Formats: sequence, C-alpha cells, structure tokens
Amino acid sequence: MRKVTNTLNSKALRELASLFVSPLLNVLVSAKEEKCSVRSCVSFSSLPPISKKAITAAFSIKLSKTENFEQVCNEAVNATPLKALKKSRDDFHAQAKILASGSYEVPQVVVPAKIKKLFNTYLYGKLFDNTQIWTALGHQPFTRKNFHENFKVDNSPLYVCPYCDLDTINSTGTHIIEHFLPKSKFPLLALDPNNLFTACQGCNTPGGGKGVKVALNVTSPYVHEIGHLVQFQFEAAKKKLIITAPPGNPQVEGFINLLSLPVRYSTGDTWSFFDARRNALIETVQGRGELTDKELLAYVKISRWEFPSLML
Repeated sequence: MRKVTNTLNSKALRELASLFVSPLLNVLVSAKEEKCSVRSCVSFSSLPPISKKAITAAFSIKLSKTENFEQVCNEAVNATPLKALKKSRDDFHAQAKILASGSYEVPQVVVPAKIKKLFNTYLYGKLFDNTQIWTALGHQPFTRKNFHENFKVDNSPLYVCPYCDLDTINSTGTHIIEHFLPKSKFPLLALDPNNLFTACQGCNTPGGGKGVKVALNVTSPYVHEIGHLVQFQFEAAKKKLIITAPPGNPQVEGFINLLSLPVRYSTGDTWSFFDARRNALIETVQGRGELTDKELLAYVKISRWEFPSLML
C-alpha cells in the first residue's frame, strides 16, 4: 500500500499511445468516412512518418494462420457505425485524461465489440510487446518483463505488492500486468500506464482479491500512500488483525474494500506472520538495551520493508 510511480513505463507507453494508438483510431474513422480500406484512406497517407512506419509494421503482423492486423482493423471499420467509431476515439482520450489527473472515477462507456476486441485481444494481448512496432517507433524492444523490471527500478527497494503488502511481487510466476480498472470493462485503458501495475496474484483473482470489480469512490497507490492512511488494530486474544479506512475518506475505504483487504488481513496466516515480526522486533529492541529515538526509528524504517503496513 506504499505510494508508487510508473515513470519508466509511462514514457514508453505514452509514446505508444500518441504515435501509434491515437493515429490508428484516426485511420479507422477516416476509412469509415471514406468507405475504403484502412490503408487507402487519406488519414493513413497523411500520417507523420514515424506513425505511418509503426502502423504499417503492425498491419503486416500475422495474428493467426489466416488473419493479420490490417484485416482486423478493416473488420472493425466495417462492423462499427461511424458515430460509434468517433465516440470510441474521443472516449480513449477522455478516459486517459481522467486517469492522468489522479482520479479513478472513470465513467464506464459502451465500447463496440470489434473495438473492444481490437484493444484487449490484439493491441494489449498480442501487440503490446511486439518488437516490430517498438522498433518502428524508434524504441528499444519493450516486453511485459521490461514492465515489471522498470516498475521495480522506479520503486526500489519495493518487493511486496503495492496493493496489499501481503504478498511478494518477486516471483516470476506471479508477474502479471494488473489492470486497476479491469480491461473487460475499460478496454480503452488496456495500455494506459496509470491503469497498469505490478501486483501479486492474490490481488488480481476473483473472490479473494480485486478481480474485475470496480468501485465508485476509489484511489490507487499511484495517488496516495494508502498504507499511511489506513488504520490497523490487533486483537491478540482473537489472533486477528483489523484494517479500516479513516473516517470521512471514502476513496481509501473504496480501495480496501475493492481489494477485500479487511477479509484478507483477518486470516490466521496473516496474524501468524504479523505476530512473528512483532515479537522479533520486541526481542531485538530488548536485547540491545535502551535505544535512542534515532536508533529505534532507524530500525523500524528498515523493518517496514519486510511488511510495510503492519509495522504498528
């Protein structure tokens, strides 16, 4: 629940949005208006050189034995009304602007089926880390592995999940790019850096974590140091931890409920880990005799990296 940044990834993904995704949406609209293929429309022919190079490279990418990306784009144009194409293009920019402002109260909009598939299945699912596109943009190859490495560099020495502080994000087996606003409901934000996190598996699963849930009032670790805002209590007799939002802060309350943190922190396993760390801290301090305030604060600061939100 520590406040994090996504600076390195944001630079790359904003270039992708401005030089590739946004021009591509303009091409789709232009092709619909002119009733022609995406490669034949005026908007494509008048693209800036770098954007034209990237989109041309993308058009040639084989997505299956019988289909390439250019065909997918033409299908989206043919199947989607002009008004809906224009609205999706405008919504793409409007939703990104809301996230950039630090707000996650993004109105959910209707996205045409072919445009939703274009973003989720192809742009995010198959082309996100495509070397041909990144090379055409004059960028070093960018992969999901790079995303996680960059996230850790930006937030070093973070190694616990920024959502929950309950699990590690070091295991390569749990390295998924997590969408804070689920791409199933917000496909136009599928590649937005303000919507993408390195998080643990538990926070991204239905039931136990966030899954595809959405909260009306919510903040994120890109905006607040949530671990400093929540309130913890522990009941030793019941071997239970209690986590609550401060009064009058619905965004923090929305966050901890979205991630099911009150339930996840109340488990016996969480109590056992917390209690072991608490006793270790007590024993270490007692063993060293009387500490100065400076020495005690230094020890607590180091210890917080092992379980940040539970250093009560």
